[in-house]
Amino acid sequence: MYSTYTIFKSCFSKNNWSLITSPSSPNYHALLKSTIIFELAANIIMIILSLGVLLLFFKKSKHFPKAWISTFIFLIASHVIDIILCKQIPLIGEYELKNLYNQLLISIISLSIWAPYLIKSKRVKNTFVE
Repeated sequence: MYSTYTIFKSCFSKNNWSLITSPSSPNYHALLKSTIIFELAANIIMIILSLGVLLLFFKKSKHFPKAWISTFIFLIASHVIDIILCKQIPLIGEYELKNLYNQLLISIISLSIWAPYLIKSKRVKNTFVE
């Protein structure tokens, strides 16, 4: 979370922001500003959703499994949108795209393992009852 903060802090500093959003800049791309703002919004939403899921977990709420699954579906959707946007920006290299694909794959694998467990497990049904 701290690394995300430092990355966005550097992007939104006055000098860096003007370098990537000014059409006269050599680093300018029409989608770059929108992509950065989307990533910031998605990260803020994920923090809020994660805190909500954590609260449901500690309350042993019956809504926890569905909230966790919904949060991961949002995460996967934001990864897909991010990849689509980033693939259209030449400044974003193959290394960064590879990292995005890895994050997407890890999220899909996590969801495919944990979602069935959270839905079908008797232990989960007995734990999250309130």
